[in-house]
Amino acid sequence: MNKLRSLSTRLKTPKFRYGQKIAIENIHVADVILQIAAMKGASAVLKQEHKKLNLNEIEDMQDDLQDMFEDMEEINEVIYF
Repeated sequence: MNKLRSLSTRLKTPKFRYGQKIAIENIHVADVILQIAAMKGASAVLKQEHKKLNLNEIEDMQDDLQDMFEDMEEINEVIYF
């Protein structure tokens, strides 16, 4: 926090050189470029993983889980009622 205040104060003083301002802007641009590269990489990985998914298998698994849940409900009704 103190660093930000110090930087803010320096930016407002006439002693602050134009070259320093450009250097800070270049750092910001470099950060944005790295963020974009990271997002592109993550997007590519997500696309690859999405291709591996088989929606029919997922639906079958959900159906099996629903059947098991219904069986458990029947067992609970017999035991507790």
